[in-house]
Amino acid sequence: MAVKAAHTVRFVLAFALGAASVSSASVSFAQARAAADAGVAARAGTRTATPGQQALMRGNTAYASRDWAAALTAFREAQQHAEQRVQALLGVAHCLAQQGNADGALAGFREAATASSQAQAQPADRARALQAVATQLEAMARWPEALTAWQEWVTYADAHPTVTNPAIGRARVAAIQARDERERTESQVRARIEERRRRNAQNPQQGGAAGAGAGHHP
Repeated sequence: MAVKAAHTVRFVLAFALGAASVSSASVSFAQARAAADAGVAARAGTRTATPGQQALMRGNTAYASRDWAAALTAFREAQQHAEQRVQALLGVAHCLAQQGNADGALAGFREAATASSQAQAQPADRARALQAVATQLEAMARWPEALTAWQEWVTYADAHPTVTNPAIGRARVAAIQARDERERTESQVRARIEERRRRNAQNPQQGGAAGAGAGHHP
């Protein structure tokens, strides 16, 4: 359920590591798609929106209304149209995340990332797809994969500075690395405590004597 509540691309991340930075830096999926719809509507003044655009707008409207089933149906329809494929794949994946299907959402985001690598794809769509993969992995607490995904996103953002801000990804990389370091430190402390308990259990008299000696001041 934590993964379900985390999506719109504003994720409430496990362990609360850097969640504020992701929330403040990321634009919600519904807001991003509403802006895209406004552009489509404006351009439609001189021509009729294509069937793919119409399906995508229906999906965005249903998503904004939290009607995940209707949105999913519309996005899957839009997915059949090549010019809307990446955006539709992202929409499908976000709906699956809202329905609690974390694995399905991750697969969908990865499919969108793959589709966005094609020549005709828009750089902004690829940036959104790569970010969605990284944030989904982080929300699922799959830290090594999330770190790699964010590093890939930073590389892309550095190459496309007019599309997105690489500082967002660098902040997430730093947060995950800091978490990993804390985890290593805590693991080492736990190991030392466990080793001390094991030795005391094997030789309780020595452990007791050591404790008594530590409290004796001649």
